[in-house]
Amino acid sequence: MARNLLFALVTVLLATPAAASTMPKADFGGSPVLGLGLGYGVGVSIDAPVAPQLSLGVAAHFAYFNTVHGDVRLLYKLLHGGGGLTLDLLGGVGYGGLLSGGGYNPSPFVGVALAYPFTHQLTGRLNVGINPLSPAGTTASGIELGYKFSNTLEGTIGANGLGDVLGLKLYI
Repeated sequence: MARNLLFALVTVLLATPAAASTMPKADFGGSPVLGLGLGYGVGVSIDAPVAPQLSLGVAAHFAYFNTVHGDVRLLYKLLHGGGGLTLDLLGGVGYGGLLSGGGYNPSPFVGVALAYPFTHQLTGRLNVGINPLSPAGTTASGIELGYKFSNTLEGTIGANGLGDVLGLKLYI
């Protein structure tokens, strides 16, 4: 386990450009999930279940160009296949341009979040969000492949609305 953790940390620190996957997980469980990493900037997120079918989260991406982008989001579990496909309703408010003088720029989004476990350790995720005020999409949208190194650590590769590529998810 220590070797897997060391490998994941070295991969994240040496990969450029890369950032953590800060998109919400449709396959949320009973514990909060912290996402973090480095790359185009620093990305952080936390998502926590507030009821068996509902998760609340927040994400922020601090870019090198003195801007902050992120979102506050909810996931509502519509379908949980017990080892198969998970489908959630996704909704929230995205924001951007906080430090660049562009103002707060809040914009609502809705969509769906999907997760499918290919194996016990390997899970694919796809989040599709619609943001009518921003043609670029939402910060909670994206696609990723997650590999669980242990019950408390997952490495991810993919892309999301913040430009994230590589990341870590810690189950706390």
